[in-house]
Amino acid sequence: MGKTASDLRKDGWPPDEMQKYHPWQAAARYTEDPDAVARRGRAMEVSREAARVLKKKYGAKRVVLFGSLARSSLFAPTSDIDLYAEGIPGDLFFEAEAEIEKIAKGFKVDLVETKECPPHLLREIEDEGIYL
Repeated sequence: MGKTASDLRKDGWPPDEMQKYHPWQAAARYTEDPDAVARRGRAMEVSREAARVLKKKYGAKRVVLFGSLARSSLFAPTSDIDLYAEGIPGDLFFEAEAEIEKIAKGFKVDLVETKECPPHLLREIEDEGIYL
């Protein structure tokens, strides 16, 4: 039986084991799995619905999906939904966040606003995000 990453961490990383370890292959297998594809589709639906609510009810000027869901090859079984929202008034942000959690249908959602967003993350969002 093969070793897990935890086993290799405890026992060290023998060179022969390192040559066999290709994490991108596991990620590629996951992206082709029908259940994983369906889960990603549901996460995208939740993201679009969340964006609609954030714009219509909370005045968001723009909503951007970023993180592993935006980069579909990195979306894994434990991945959450990362959304950047711009323009939600500060006094409504926590209410908006609570409503999005209700919409999430079993997904964890991280809602990020402009003033909480460090410059490096904002660059990533601008460069790799999906505008919803």
